[in-house]
Amino acid sequence: MFPFLLQGVKSNATVYGTDIYGDQSNLAAAAVHSGVLSVGQTRIIIVTILAGQNSYVGSSRNNVTSLPLGVWNGSFSFFQLASPSTLDPYQALVGRSFPVLLSGGFISWVGGSDIYSTNSDLRSASVHAGVRAQGQTAIVIVTILAGQSSYLSTTLNGVESSSFGSWAASFCFGTLSSPTNLTSYRNQTGRMFAFLLQGVKSNATVYGTDIYGDQSNLAAAAVHSGVLSVGQTQTIIVTILAGQNSYVGSSRSNITSLPLGVWNGSFSFFQLISPSTLDPYQALVGRSFPVLLSGGYIGWVGGSDIYSTNSDLPSASVHAGVRAKGQTAIVIVTILAGQSSYLSTTINGVSSSSFDAWGASFCFGSLSSPTNLTSYRSQAGRMFAFLLQGVKSNATVYGTDIYGDQSNLAAAAVHSGVLPVGQTQIIIVTILAGQKSYVGSSRNNITSLPLGGWNGSFSFFQLTSPPNLVDYRCQVGRAIPFLVTADVWNSVWGTGIYTDDSDLGAAAVHNGVILNGVTYIVIVNILPGISGYSGSTKNGITSYSSSDSPGSYSFVNTSYPTGCALY
Repeated sequence: MFPFLLQGVKSNATVYGTDIYGDQSNLAAAAVHSGVLSVGQTRIIIVTILAGQNSYVGSSRNNVTSLPLGVWNGSFSFFQLASPSTLDPYQALVGRSFPVLLSGGFISWVGGSDIYSTNSDLRSASVHAGVRAQGQTAIVIVTILAGQSSYLSTTLNGVESSSFGSWAASFCFGTLSSPTNLTSYRNQTGRMFAFLLQGVKSNATVYGTDIYGDQSNLAAAAVHSGVLSVGQTQTIIVTILAGQNSYVGSSRSNITSLPLGVWNGSFSFFQLISPSTLDPYQALVGRSFPVLLSGGYIGWVGGSDIYSTNSDLPSASVHAGVRAKGQTAIVIVTILAGQSSYLSTTINGVSSSSFDAWGASFCFGSLSSPTNLTSYRSQAGRMFAFLLQGVKSNATVYGTDIYGDQSNLAAAAVHSGVLPVGQTQIIIVTILAGQKSYVGSSRNNITSLPLGGWNGSFSFFQLTSPPNLVDYRCQVGRAIPFLVTADVWNSVWGTGIYTDDSDLGAAAVHNGVILNGVTYIVIVNILPGISGYSGSTKNGITSYSSSDSPGSYSFVNTSYPTGCALY
């Protein structure tokens, strides 16, 4: 550290950086910019000489505008070198960067990961972050940030940090920078970084929604995401993610982002968290964000593919196959509206539960907007959420209720009645096996075409496993898929056409569309009641005769199983 006698100069002198300045900067002008000296004032100023930095961020302070700069071999700061145990005494310096001198090998409590609470032991946090080796003496730069609502627990470099709730202020190591995009951060997957960004206008290119391709303009993406306003300058925290298979475009905050296929790097403005459930995030319907999951304990899970937000999140991730039991992984979740029912299945050694309505739901992965579903043909029995905009009637659709997977997905959604033309919303689709035939019809100003045998299909009805179909009497004329396991001991009335209070699984065995004891997807036509139902004995089940019933149903393609055994 050196003392200098300086007189504050006017704003036309050149300065590079903010708090940490390139050593080619005009020293007196930098002192004015930093706030330690006023224009025209003469006083002794103490300066700390630092190593060169990889980047220097520009800003406007005290009528001096400093310039950004890339790599430069020498720097300095007007903060005197200190060796604090924590940064709690510096909470008022949000947005400021300064050097600290750290040493010692004792490891103590650390809160957070990449973004740390200011009550963390600073020396231990520096080892956790990898900016200093245990026992090494080093000058490191810290930046004070606003308080966070939660702090993440990880184990890095032999130091285990803790997770906990909010703390008044936080910090990161290093100075702030203002990159145009994040392609150079691609090898930092799972890390969080603070950047100083100014919201830019809508003509900058952005790819994706919530999860953005790393070639996107970072500041424009921040505006699109809603964390930054146009013209506003503030510190923004970003989580670096692996590449995604697809990125969905959307219009938000007067910025239209573009869709994109496979891209090798991505990022999110949601900080990495490790919640046990997603109930606290029910208000974020339609948003996608990353979570860090670990552990081998299996807790309660509600649903299948589409899960209730009160499900144990680590267990649901194992059930969904996005994480192995005991593995630590970053996965992306999307919050969905609440569902009227949730399906029970056993997958990957985890048994989920079925139950009625819950306030919100979620799926794993980010939303996409495929034109058709031919690439999902191997996923029969799975449910997926897509972001769709209802398209006009000139797009080609095959089938009714059960659609050929070459159909235009958005047009089929309009035909099915789940999406109006021009409206954009999240739609849940069930992938089905191919059908022997597809029936054409006219609905909602779209005429679908008939089709013979086709190897893949889908439906906008979510899979459920009801004991009978009494609750579906209002759906007369619809073809609906169900997940069915036979129970041959329950009662059935009718042959071919069954009363809607007949046990669905037993009726499916009687009809020959499933085998006893196996779980299948079956497709059912909902019919009005008829005047009489004939009993018979078929496939080891005896059905009863009945004079009448308010509702009935039949099975589609009754001569063969309509789906494949899945679970």
